Amino acid sequence: MLDTIKEPLAEQICDLCGHTGTPAQSVLIRSNVRRFRQEKFRVWRCGACASIHCEKVTDLAHYYEHYPLRQERLGYFANAWFTVILQRLRKAGLERSHRILDYGCGHGLFLNFLKQKSYNSCFGYDPYTELYKNAAVLSYQYDVVVALDVVEHVESTASLISTFDQLVKPGGLLCLQTPRAEGIDLLRPEEFIHGLHMPYHVHILSELALIDLCTRHKFVVKSLYHRWYQDSWMPCTSRRFIDLFMKCNGNDLDAAFDPPTWQTMLTTPMLWLYALFGHFSIPKKKDTMMIVFQKLHST
Repeated sequence: MLDTIKEPLAEQICDLCGHTGTPAQSVLIRSNVRRFRQEKFRVWRCGACASIHCEKVTDLAHYYEHYPLRQERLGYFANAWFTVILQRLRKAGLERSHRILDYGCGHGLFLNFLKQKSYNSCFGYDPYTELYKNAAVLSYQYDVVVALDVVEHVESTASLISTFDQLVKPGGLLCLQTPRAEGIDLLRPEEFIHGLHMPYHVHILSELALIDLCTRHKFVVKSLYHRWYQDSWMPCTSRRFIDLFMKCNGNDLDAAFDPPTWQTMLTTPMLWLYALFGHFSIPKKKDTMMIVFQKLHST
């Protein structure tokens, strides 16, 4: 069991912007995974770029055993949310002839979705998945590289962006989806518990830090979204519905995969409203970002 009683952090070095100093904030946050919810982790916010960092966890693999997100399957919900991503990529210039890499693809759900939509030149890489752990796909360049909820999980974000620089063709697109540190209030942890996602999110980047890292590699912002892609107009797929449903069931990530009960629906009338119309309300949170970058041609 991880010790949950810790002394406040002294000066820290931000791995993202290089700032050294006393954190702007330093608090304890519980895990949002049910089996670890009694464990708390120290997180701190950089006083310069506002990014959020989790304390070093020595045995992170232990927390990934029986990871709830591995229960995801392609179906009604995933199709609704992947449609949002595809619409954004098309708007940025994605074509069916493009060569696409899904970096950190898990079990390949988004790849399978794309193939169903006749995007046939799709490849995936994920070192933790047997089917997609072959690093040979990293020897090529792609018209479009997609990394959905990946950058916040790695120890060295700068190294990962350098990898993307090698993978994206000049003129190609890089789509990054990740939590947005500026939109997370550490003084209201339960409201932002899933964006914090301790201890899995090692570095939660601010928008400033992410754009700065990518700009160093000659990427420019083509489009930027603060609305979560998991906020569709289809019934029961809006963020308002999902957030309230999870709060009604303990506010752990596991609740997203629990079968709905009539008791929850009957005792929380707002769930019915959000199930049908949640997407059409103005989002209050801006704790997530999807940025589509374009790589400049060499001069």
